Amino acid sequence: MIDTVAFGVGATPPPLPPGREGLPSRKPPDGAGQTRAWVPTVGPGHALSSLSAVDGERQSMLRLSDVLYLEHVVPVNLVDKGGLVRSQIEVLAARTSYLNDCFY
Repeated sequence: MIDTVAFGVGATPPPLPPGREGLPSRKPPDGAGQTRAWVPTVGPGHALSSLSAVDGERQSMLRLSDVLYLEHVVPVNLVDKGGLVRSQIEVLAARTSYLNDCFY
C-alpha cells in the first residue's frame, strides 16, 4: 500500500527495512486454519484476516488500511469519509482495482 501511494503522488517509495537474522518460526497462532481463503487464517477467510496467521501482521495491515481506506471499526460509518458516501468509495475502489488489473 505504501509503495502504491508513493507512486500515485509521484514520490519515491521508502526503502524496505533490513532483514532479520534467522528463519521464521512457521508456527501459526492458535486458532489458525484453512477456511474460505487460500491461506490459513484466524477467523473467516476474507481481506481483513488475510495476514492473521502471521504474528503481528494483521494488526499492522489494519492500522495501515485504516489510514488509506476506511477505519475497520463496527459499525463502519456508512455516510461520510472525506465528503464521499460509502457507496461512492466502493465504486472508486472497484474501478481503481479494475484499471490496475487487481482482481481480489
